[in-house]
Amino acid sequence: MDDNSEEYYAILGLSPDASMDQVKNRYKELSDACLKILELSRKNAAARPTPVDNNKAKSTSPRRIPNRLLLSRRSLRKGR
Repeated sequence: MDDNSEEYYAILGLSPDASMDQVKNRYKELSDACLKILELSRKNAAARPTPVDNNKAKSTSPRRIPNRLLLSRRSLRKGR
């Protein structure tokens, strides 16, 4: 065995003379644990409300002025 293979066993928490079945079982255990952590974090993220930014500017598009409030040029000349 080369040095890298011993490192892989150490990551799994096994001795270098572990059987292939032990390696497979340990890998599956670690994989399942990681998947459970991911599922929990996704559920927690979905349950959290989104933050509201109160400093966000409202719509900057110009408002339409109702026709009854518009003054025509003629009404301005007549002094209304």
